[in-house]
Amino acid sequence: MLDDILKLSHEIRNFEQEMLDLCRDGKLHGTIHASIGAEVVACAAASVAGKDDIVVSNHRNHAHYLAFTGDFDGLRDQICNGKGGSQHIYGPRFYSNGIQGGMVPVAAGLAYTLKGTENIVWCFIGDGTWGQGILYESLNIISLWQFPVLIICENNGIAQTTKTEMAMAGNIENRVGAFNINYDYADSNHIDELIGTMRYGHDVVSKYKLPLFIEVKTYRLCSHSKSDETRKTKELQCLKDPLRR
Repeated sequence: MLDDILKLSHEIRNFEQEMLDLCRDGKLHGTIHASIGAEVVACAAASVAGKDDIVVSNHRNHAHYLAFTGDFDGLRDQICNGKGGSQHIYGPRFYSNGIQGGMVPVAAGLAYTLKGTENIVWCFIGDGTWGQGILYESLNIISLWQFPVLIICENNGIAQTTKTEMAMAGNIENRVGAFNINYDYADSNHIDELIGTMRYGHDVVSKYKLPLFIEVKTYRLCSHSKSDETRKTKELQCLKDPLRR
């Protein structure tokens, strides 16, 4: 499984690099939000997911889509033939939107339709989503009504150009705990442990029909979108790359 995850992660990175190159050459419309550095998170999740699970993503959605569907040609067509970039990718049992936090209530609604089945909703958010009130409203309903949602927070420590510690008081675990949702943690640089955490999360939500939240420490090795990098070269060189370990 580990070899397959690493292989797919490299393929996703090569794909995204190709899209960024086309964007820089003026051959793509809209914008591109690459997941370079966080590919293994999506691949680890997809490796343990049920075949009829539903995936809800966000603006940084390439890795999620490709890991769960394997549809590289389809994603290339959506990006290259459209006008709005790739913030609203759609596929079989896959939904995404560019509005920060806007898909979490959608995940809750989809999970409501799965009650009584073994299927779950995988909902991917970033650390920047904690600045949106709709996230807190959705967590309240997800917990209150015990929806089968596995929320994955990819915490890369920066929301567009703002460091997380400059915008968030306290920590994510305590915020999740306030809604009585079970919490777990993983680091994308420890891929074996990451896979185990994802498998545990899937099994708990699928079997007990309880929501679960997993915070994953990960790294954004590219700019927020296209070429709007504000971090210094020295800072970027200190970031860890799971695919180089």
